[in-house]
Amino acid sequence: MLAWAPLVLGVIACCLTYVEARPALVTRPTSSKPAAFVDAIRVSQNQPQGLSDAAVASLIVQQSRNAYYATGHPCACPDDLMRNGRRCGGSSAYIRPGGAQPLCSVADVSPEMINRYRARLTR
Repeated sequence: MLAWAPLVLGVIACCLTYVEARPALVTRPTSSKPAAFVDAIRVSQNQPQGLSDAAVASLIVQQSRNAYYATGHPCACPDDLMRNGRRCGGSSAYIRPGGAQPLCSVADVSPEMINRYRARLTR
């Protein structure tokens, strides 16, 4: 029986296939990706030029939040989490007067912002 061991290992080794890691398509909302953002990704993956207003607004909100997070501060919006794990709530930049004013919801995006975003994409 021990004579079979190299043959069995050789067969197993020859039949292993390379599995490429690909980024998974986002198909459902998660706590870090709200439903509107997931819809924007789904639409942009299928139809790069045909984004709806809601999809563009969602992308604008995500970019605004990412720009705030890039400054090293965790509390752009009330629903974000502080470093200690608690919700930001009233201490978020969105609520505090003055300073940064990140966009936290699709309702914060004006039609003019959507038009400017689309114009920037067509350049």
